[in-house]
Amino acid sequence: MYYVGEGNKAFKGGKYREAVEHYSNAIMQSMESKSFTAICLCNCAAARQALGEVTDAIADCNIAIALDGDYMKALIRFFWMQAISRRAKLPEKIRDYEHAAIDFQRLIFLLEKKRERKYEDDITVAHRHLSLMNKNMKKGTTLNLYLIM
Repeated sequence: MYYVGEGNKAFKGGKYREAVEHYSNAIMQSMESKSFTAICLCNCAAARQALGEVTDAIADCNIAIALDGDYMKALIRFFWMQAISRRAKLPEKIRDYEHAAIDFQRLIFLLEKKRERKYEDDITVAHRHLSLMNKNMKKGTTLNLYLIM
């Protein structure tokens, strides 16, 4: 847990590279806990996103989502939805609108499945993003290879 606290402190201080190192160390110390690893990967993805490492952030989100299944408790489910939300926004940055749209659809499904009023604003925002992704897909905009590299 020491590494996560230090990672959080580094992230809040804008030291994103240091935060990635701390979160990575936390993962190495506690690989047997899938839920803890998923949370660390989500945090790591946020730091990588801040560094502009979009493809690495997407990879972290993909692993976090793969680790966290339907058996997780409510708190962990929040991080899973957070990972999907973050992953949906990342492909948008590199103009991969198709994958972003798929993740926004998935996020909308999960939020609507919860049927709680507190998610209504999130659902509205996700619908707006999904609509934008669909418009961009129709335009035929190509991937931003510069950002991928």
